Amino acid sequence: MTTAHASRWRRLALPAIGVALLLLTGLAATLPGTGDMGIWERWIGNAHRLGVLAAFAENGADYPPLAHALLALAAAAGSAVGIGVPLAIKLSLAIVLGVTIGVFGAWTRRAGLALGLWAALLLNSVALGYLDIYTAPCLLLSL
Repeated sequence: MTTAHASRWRRLALPAIGVALLLLTGLAATLPGTGDMGIWERWIGNAHRLGVLAAFAENGADYPPLAHALLALAAAAGSAVGIGVPLAIKLSLAIVLGVTIGVFGAWTRRAGLALGLWAALLLNSVALGYLDIYTAPCLLLSL
């Protein structure tokens, strides 16, 4: 393959992969996630009932840091636009995943690597509903 062909392929492949990952992210947001989603919903219920600070004490855990506040914010935003708590959680994870990919892409200036990171983190974050992605932008910004 000549350099011109490789360059043309790259110009077409990267946007196609990006669109595919965007569609997969939307699909992943509709999946039920793991049993931990019930824990996050309970944490949100406690935050609504008791307030974020009292819910922190009631829940006895904050994994990852500031998870209670981010979940409460996601639920409030979801309520404001009329979506349920599970979808609001998933959308918050998708947004933070997007921020993570943006920070990583700006740092590396390599779209292919950023798309690879997106693909690698999509299952754990948006599809399964784990909150670890909440820490990723701060970790990347600390480098």
